[in-house]
Amino acid sequence: MADEIAKYREEGFRAFKIGWGPFGRRDDAKLDAAIVAAAKSQLPAGGKLFVDAGASDAWWPNGLKWALRTADMLADHEVDWFEEALVPDALEDFVTLRQASRLPITGGEVLTRRQAFIPSSRRVRSTSSAPTSPRSAASPSSAASPGSPGSSV
Repeated sequence: MADEIAKYREEGFRAFKIGWGPFGRRDDAKLDAAIVAAAKSQLPAGGKLFVDAGASDAWWPNGLKWALRTADMLADHEVDWFEEALVPDALEDFVTLRQASRLPITGGEVLTRRQAFIPSSRRVRSTSSAPTSPRSAASPSSAASPGSPGSSV
């Protein structure tokens, strides 16, 4: 992870969104923390780090306890937001997580129709519906140039 972040930092990126891969999928809190620490160690001064757990994945193994514990770890690492920490239909768990978390919680990227999005947004009042393409973010899978609208992490 550190090498990937360093490569994009050298290209001028200042914000990075990481996640998926093994993060949250190995039942290993130490591995999750190591991934985040490696990414943080390579941020430029003033750089930002966002973490996408990818709980919209149909095989997501974790629930609220994991999300609460992980949100604390991410806040300790001064991560800028925690995205898709819970399966999309766990609205009450999103409410609990948002109330307990010390960092912004985001989600809703799979709520693509108003019939799903409106009730969810009214109940959860998510920090953002799906912040998946910040202008200055980079991703190992992104070929976009620094600051381009299509760059994502």
